[in-house]
Amino acid sequence: MLLNSVQNHFFEGIRHAGFDPIDFEWISTTWRGVPVSLRLRGTEYFFALDPSYQCCQYSPGLETKTEVHLPGNLVNTLSLFDLWLSYTKREMETPDLWAAVRQERDFLAATGEDNSGFTPEEQARVRASVTEIRLHLTTTYQLGAEELRLITSRLDSLADAARRVGRIDWKNQAVGALINIAITLSLNQDATRGLFRFAANVLHWLITGQPLLPT
Repeated sequence: MLLNSVQNHFFEGIRHAGFDPIDFEWISTTWRGVPVSLRLRGTEYFFALDPSYQCCQYSPGLETKTEVHLPGNLVNTLSLFDLWLSYTKREMETPDLWAAVRQERDFLAATGEDNSGFTPEEQARVRASVTEIRLHLTTTYQLGAEELRLITSRLDSLADAARRVGRIDWKNQAVGALINIAITLSLNQDATRGLFRFAANVLHWLITGQPLLPT
């Protein structure tokens, strides 16, 4: 077991990196069952160390899934821990573009072959739906002035496109707009999934013609 004073160094490092310590837990490892590995709850990310500070392993690394180092003392171990926290924060905040592609597949899964244009009534409903998506973004995230400008421009263009393109083409443009927004806001996988789910609910009338999904 690590000394309380040592564990407190890790606690302060977590807070300094902008995480909530309650999201981390000490778990047993292969070192004689001693709880000398910190894990970020709900993820595969961990920082494991030898109680004598001769070796440590963590995931994610700088460019690889895991890294192993030989720090030799507590000071070097804490420096590596700070690096691990920065890598973990990077991965948590980086949008998963492959997940966005999967969301695109699900979003368009019910699309039929009808690429006819929108009626005036449908154009008005498209604009109202896009407005709902914009309101969701502005109330869910603290947008900077530039982010707000880019998102507003992207969604205005999407709403206007309903007057010019068919419904299948419009759905494809909607997917592109959502992915662009996810990248602009650096949404992680869960947030990207949430954005696509909200859009699917709002546009369910267009995607399938069925009643809205429960929120």
